[in-house]
Amino acid sequence: MRSYPTNDQQLNAFVQKLKKLRRGNTPYGVAPHKPVLLLTLFEMFDQGLVWQNRFEVTEELVASFRENWILLVHTEHKPEFRLPFFHLSGDKIWKLIAKTGKIIDKEFGSFKQLIEKAAWGEFDPALFTLLLQRDKRATLQAIILDTYFPEYKETFLAEKEHINYSSNRLTKSMVNESGVIYAEEDPEEAIYVRNGIFKKVVPRIYNYTCSISRMRVDSVYNTQMIDACHIVPFSVKHDDSITNHPYSIRKLDGVKILLPFNKEYYPAKENLEWHRNQIFTES
Repeated sequence: MRSYPTNDQQLNAFVQKLKKLRRGNTPYGVAPHKPVLLLTLFEMFDQGLVWQNRFEVTEELVASFRENWILLVHTEHKPEFRLPFFHLSGDKIWKLIAKTGKIIDKEFGSFKQLIEKAAWGEFDPALFTLLLQRDKRATLQAIILDTYFPEYKETFLAEKEHINYSSNRLTKSMVNESGVIYAEEDPEEAIYVRNGIFKKVVPRIYNYTCSISRMRVDSVYNTQMIDACHIVPFSVKHDDSITNHPYSIRKLDGVKILLPFNKEYYPAKENLEWHRNQIFTES
């Protein structure tokens, strides 16, 4: 009769795999990307965000990865999410699923390529089953921290006790920022995260009500029916602060717009002036 590995045997097998992740050598040391991504994915279980073995690239996932990176990585490596999302498949615990009509046969050359080609990633089914169990998940998390980040384990866990969701923390900091956000560099991943979160934050600030028509549209299916748009185009100013976002279905000249309750979130006068001089004069 064929025998099957027990739960503990499977756990031990994956413990060994996690201890021996294949990581590239760089001028700054061994790459830390894979263990950071794994810890980030494990957190999704703790937050109750996992109901199937299917992990799509979202602004919340990338934001959590970047926040965990800040807490754990203290070298000159860059927090490029696309790298571990692809290369983790080489450790036989992760698999990438391509979008219809796309082929994933080599490393993504850019974050844009990742978004265009990858539908989602998924764990080995046996590992996924273990991760659904809180005690087994805690064991695997501890193994990763002890193996790759022993000097930062305690501060990492202490910090996590004060954080509910990375995207919520990022949202608060972004809402309170103003001015040019990407004056010196234009990282694809950072822009992806910020734009995605702002599409959710701005509608809430305007109570899901169009600032022009005053039509309120709130979907029960988590689908945005009205868009947050830039007053000064992002390509011109690289400013995605709250004060550069009205919330509207369409643009109408000469109509008094609906403003947020909090004056701190009012559209900046200089942005409206730019729009008036550049857009309306062109049309």
